[in-house]
Amino acid sequence: MRIFGRILLLAAFVVVAGLATRDAIAGAFARRAPALTLQVDPYHARALAAKLDSRVTKAGTPAQLTDADLASIRTALRRNPLVPELVRTLGVDPGLRGKDTDARALITLASSISRREVFSQLWLIEDAVHRNKIDEALVHYDVALSVSEPIQPLLVKVLTGALSERDIRNAVAPYLAAKRPWRGTFLSFAVANGKPREVAETLVVARVVDDPALRSLQTDLLSWFVARDDVAGAQQHALRMPGGNAARFATMGFTPETVDPVFQPLTWLLTNNSEIEAALDSDNRLQILASPSQQGAAAMRVMHLPAGRYDITQRVTFTGAQPAYAQWEAHCTGARADKFWDQSIPVRSGTATQRFSLAVPARCNGVRLILNIGAVEGQEGSSMTIDDLKVAPTGTSARD
Repeated sequence: MRIFGRILLLAAFVVVAGLATRDAIAGAFARRAPALTLQVDPYHARALAAKLDSRVTKAGTPAQLTDADLASIRTALRRNPLVPELVRTLGVDPGLRGKDTDARALITLASSISRREVFSQLWLIEDAVHRNKIDEALVHYDVALSVSEPIQPLLVKVLTGALSERDIRNAVAPYLAAKRPWRGTFLSFAVANGKPREVAETLVVARVVDDPALRSLQTDLLSWFVARDDVAGAQQHALRMPGGNAARFATMGFTPETVDPVFQPLTWLLTNNSEIEAALDSDNRLQILASPSQQGAAAMRVMHLPAGRYDITQRVTFTGAQPAYAQWEAHCTGARADKFWDQSIPVRSGTATQRFSLAVPARCNGVRLILNIGAVEGQEGSSMTIDDLKVAPTGTSARD
């Protein structure tokens, strides 16, 4: 936690100082041209703050103020209304000299003058973390994230990394439940860059798993679970989501429940484009149509199948123009995604029930099933129908 806070402060000081310089372009003349303003009024508060911020930006790190700097700041504060940036600058100096109590008092004053003085919030985060006051740190996180969009990328990155700490997950949860304005930005980053189990646990603690506004984000989370080869974790979280139930994920066949896009990739993704079209009909049969000369995946899905042997059965119907080929294949999930099984589907006119054997190797944490089809060149299109698709460990009853 100590390292987490310190990295935040040193990185943020330069960022915030840079933001102040950037925002000055659209601000008052004192912020746009502090040197010129100070020639006219050596104790202009905002110009002096801009000058000192610019020094930090160029140096890349905060440094102790000189006696002349301190004298100018004190004079400027006596002559002008309180300017939060200048009070904050005055407060940072005793902090660099090890006088944290003095620094805390001044920077808290700067924060009370204006919550939008972002660096004050960042310093107070670091200070709270140093004192192991996690709830206090999150109060200032909330303020900084709420008032400054430009600082959000830095803060959500640090906060996402901190989710490895249970105390942090518990402290963040109430803010997610309260739908704070930065919730979407934070969760989008956390889902794509954090550890899926930590993000999922945070959602559970916050009791927002059933929030309709987070439905698509949780679908993304399931995909990231699978991408990180944690299919068991994906299924565990999916069971917590509204509509999640064990039968949905154990059933291999094509039903409205097993093609629900909310739970992809744990449910079937059906191809629907100008080349290949796959759709479920009213009798829960998968109808597939491939345009002339086209080939590719018609359906794919990830299932949690422990290592072992399985029997797959299906009923296949070919009517009209038949495809050149149809084929099942299976890959392990994860970075390698290596194919370990393929099975051609005999193409014969009429309806037939077929049985295949699938051996899942121990190296697979999850299985990605893909149904491929290839159309014959020159004809209007190729079609096939699959239904009554089931899987079961060899020697047991099949699961639809």
